[in-house]
Amino acid sequence: MSAAAIRIERAARRYRDRAGGLRDALSDVSLEIDAGEFVCLLGPSGCGKTTLLNLVAGFDRPTSGRVLVHGREVTAPDPSRMCIFQSYALYPWRSVLGNVEYGLEVRGVPRSERRDIAHEYLRLVGLESFASHHPHELSGGMQQRVALARALAVDPGILLMDEPFGALDALTRMRLQDEMARIALQRAKTILFVTHDVEESVFLADRIVVMAPAPGRIQRILPVQLKRPRCRTSDGFVALRAQVLQELGVVHPGQPFPPGHSNNPRQESTP
Repeated sequence: MSAAAIRIERAARRYRDRAGGLRDALSDVSLEIDAGEFVCLLGPSGCGKTTLLNLVAGFDRPTSGRVLVHGREVTAPDPSRMCIFQSYALYPWRSVLGNVEYGLEVRGVPRSERRDIAHEYLRLVGLESFASHHPHELSGGMQQRVALARALAVDPGILLMDEPFGALDALTRMRLQDEMARIALQRAKTILFVTHDVEESVFLADRIVVMAPAPGRIQRILPVQLKRPRCRTSDGFVALRAQVLQELGVVHPGQPFPPGHSNNPRQESTP
C-alpha cells in the first residue's frame, strides 16, 4: 500500500438538537485509509457512519479534529471524491448514456470523448445495451449500476458510498456486491463504504471499521485477509463473519447462530 489517501485525526462532531441541547454524533475518531484500500464502516444506526462519511466528502466539518485527503485538509466537496448514495439521483429526462456523460459534460470534455468514456463505463457495469434507455425503464439494481458508472466516469481517486445497495432485494444486492468487488480490483480506487450488513462488509472490505454509538466512535478495526474473489460459504468467510457479529454483540462466543439469521445487525437486537 502507498501513503494514506485519507487521514482522520481525532475528529468529533457535535450537533445542537431541536430542544437546544448538544449531542455528540462522533467523538475522537482517528483512522488512516491507504490509497487503493477498500474500507467498510460497519455498525448500528446512530453510530456516526454517515456523519463520518460526510466529513470526508466535505459536506460537513468536524467540531474538532480534522480530515485530510492526500495531505490536504478537507473544507468542501471536491470532484476527486465522488459520492454514491442509496437513492440513485439519476436525471429522469436524460438517457442512461446521458446520465453517465453528465459529470464529463460539466467539466467541458468534448462530446465525442465523453461519449467514448461513458460507453466504456457502461460496458464495465454491463449496461452498454441499455445506453438509450431512461431511468424509469430500469430496475433498481440497474439504476444503481448507472450511478456507479457515472461516478467512475470522471475518474475520481476516492469513492464514498453510503449504503448504496441497502434498498435492493437480497439477490440483486449480492450481484452488485460481486460487481463492486470486481470493479474495485480492476480500477484500484480508494473506497470508503458505509453499511449495516455484516456479510457485505466481509465480502467487500480490506478492513472493517466496527463503530459503536453514543457517541459514535471506532470500537475495533478488523483486517480481512481473505483472498479475492471471495466465496461467501468458505470456512474463512464464515469464521470472520462470526467474529464481526461477536464484535457487534449480536452473537456471543460459543453461541450458535439463531435460525434464519440474516447477518444484518438492523434485524438483530444489539446491547
